[in-house]
Amino acid sequence: MGLTNPWTSLSLKKVFKKDDVVVDDYIFRMHHQLNFLVIILGILFIFAENYLDGNSIVCRNADNFATKFCWLHGSGYIGETLLPNLDLSSVAGNQCRMTSLDSKSKKNDRFTAYYVWLPFLLLIAMGLSKLGRTLWKNLLEQGLLEKVLDKNNIEKSSIKIVESMNKISARQYIKYSLFYIFCEGINLLSVLMTFFMFNFVFRSKYLNYGSAFINYIVR
Repeated sequence: MGLTNPWTSLSLKKVFKKDDVVVDDYIFRMHHQLNFLVIILGILFIFAENYLDGNSIVCRNADNFATKFCWLHGSGYIGETLLPNLDLSSVAGNQCRMTSLDSKSKKNDRFTAYYVWLPFLLLIAMGLSKLGRTLWKNLLEQGLLEKVLDKNNIEKSSIKIVESMNKISARQYIKYSLFYIFCEGINLLSVLMTFFMFNFVFRSKYLNYGSAFINYIVR
């Protein structure tokens, strides 16, 4: 059984189709199904927000070229300390600039370069969420449980199932378990890779974004 491409003839029905023989646990399925769905919704939301909405980024007194330059190459926001002087408090957070205008350190600046990359990052995350499942189901599991739990054996008796299990060597069972642990490790690694990938693009502000957002709305 060879490794197949999971993106060919992709459909939500296939993604969430229940296996005839369950070969993974709930956490494994949550990772490759629920995470996959959440990422798809994120891609659709970002596409609608950033690519269909013409006001996804606004540069004051800028022509079309300058606005697209800010969009593709990134820029920053006018800091709160300058807003009273510029009378821009009503449009705070939407002003495009290329250099630091505040006296604060540049490391605290917020840049917009990540906007254009978010859909591509989410596509990578979507692929990572399916990596462990693809390896396990299409390459490593090799239909072992399906052979053991053959429908004919189930209909006859449990003795037939035991006989089928006895035909499989202990070495195969050990290899099967190690492969499963390996794929679970890939799932964990893919989650960590996704976290650190986004944290890198968001200039180390992603890991604490949730707590920072809660603090912002409650203050």
